[in-house]
This record gives sequence, structure tokens and C-alpha cells, in this order.
Amino acid sequence: MMSDPDDRLAIASNACRDGASSLLYGRRYETAAMPLNFRNDDANRLAGDAAARLRGNKTDAVRHARTSEPRRLNQAAPLPERLRPIRDRIRARPATGLGADKVFYDTLSGSP
Repeated sequence: MMSDPDDRLAIASNACRDGASSLLYGRRYETAAMPLNFRNDDANRLAGDAAARLRGNKTDAVRHARTSEPRRLNQAAPLPERLRPIRDRIRARPATGLGADKVFYDTLSGSP
């Protein structure tokens, strides 16, 4: 039987993964991870798929998503910048001189 506080501290430290900490004998130590509970079946399936791709567990998948997704969103170009090449390509075409009026739209929809 182990009675040495340092031995217990070592065991508690080895059991931990998620960065949560508790106090034992006046010292901080890492605690074991709590299980994830998903209330939504789709979220549970997505976390499982991500965990399989990352070759980890669902906690690792959620942690990865929480760190990488905000970074990806911050690096994404704003919508006007993404649409600029399309807008420029449309503006580069010569004008036809035709007017887009009610009659024009009616012929597109098949109305007389």
C-alpha cells in the first residue's frame, strides 16, 4: 500500500490529460479527463469521424476544432474580396446594348 504523498501525486499526475487541476496535499496536480457527452447524435458522429481522422479520441477532435476553426475563420478573405474576380470577369465583357426590362424577364420565365 502506498502511503507516500509523492507517490500518490505521481499516480494522479500520470492519470491526467486535459489540463484540469486539483489540490492534493497542498500541491496542484492534473486530474483525469471527464468523458464527453453529446446530446446530438450528429455531433457525436462528427466528433467520432474527426477523432478517427486525427487518430485520437473525441476530446482531441473537439480541442483541435476549437483551436483550428477560429484560426481558419480569421484567415478567410471577406466575401467582397472573394467575389471580386467574378465581378471583374463580368465587367470585362462588352455591353450588349440590350435592356433588361419586364418583357425581357417575362421571356426568360416563359410568360407572354
